[in-house]
Amino acid sequence: MLDVNARIQELFPKLSRGKKKIAEYILNNIEEAAFAPAATIAQKVEMSESVVVRLARDLGFSGYKDMQENIQQSIRKRLWMADQFRQWMASDAENADGYLRVVERDIQNIKDTFKNIPTDTLSMAVDMIIKARRIGIVGLRGPLGPNIIFYVFLNELLGNVTLLTPGIGLSYDILRSWNEQDLVIGSSFLMSKNFTLDILRFAKQRGCKSIAITDKLVSPLAQKADLTLPVCVDGSFTSYTAVVTLFNVLLYLIGKKLQDNALLSLEEIDKLLDEDFKTQYREDD
Repeated sequence: MLDVNARIQELFPKLSRGKKKIAEYILNNIEEAAFAPAATIAQKVEMSESVVVRLARDLGFSGYKDMQENIQQSIRKRLWMADQFRQWMASDAENADGYLRVVERDIQNIKDTFKNIPTDTLSMAVDMIIKARRIGIVGLRGPLGPNIIFYVFLNELLGNVTLLTPGIGLSYDILRSWNEQDLVIGSSFLMSKNFTLDILRFAKQRGCKSIAITDKLVSPLAQKADLTLPVCVDGSFTSYTAVVTLFNVLLYLIGKKLQDNALLSLEEIDKLLDEDFKTQYREDD
């Protein structure tokens, strides 16, 4: 399989000035090039779209789309969990306290996440959640755990939240009657294309608003969403610590904005749980 990076390095001296400019942009913005249309790349470097397409052919691809698919495959390949873990193991081979790097990485992920999300963007997410008539939360594999936590507590605050799962296809049945008054929040990482992306796409067809929680602003999920909250998930494995922290922050901001209504909801839940506890564990007469 052709390697875009290697081909550019090999042919760069022979490229025209315009094609060199495009090639440099692709190398420096490889994740954007993986999904951005040729017209977007052309606009960024102030060249014509036809020159972008010709560069792809010069590199040995049938066209720009063929080159783009190659870039996407290379990105996915470098993000396999086994390779990620192998790199961490190799760097910690003689370090008995290597596990502390995991802790430090998680702390840094949290810091980087909130450095990359403007306060205005968080406020927009909170407003979208509060104003939604119904909210669907979707995310499989790694994101499923954090999503369940978010679903439980968000539903305790608002009472209108549904956890969307593959099951027997009921998620699509649920969304059939949804529209622009409703919101779907999808979590997906490492450029994956899966059920989460399909649900977000279907929700958009119904007119629903959407929020993507993902690690790349150029990910397929982000491209389908009305608003994206980028989260850092680097680690020995994909780390969801910053995802849980983001959910905690959203819950806090939502509760703070709702104030008395939030307190009433939580007090009602506390009362129900207390009564349920007494019913299940009261001593026999």
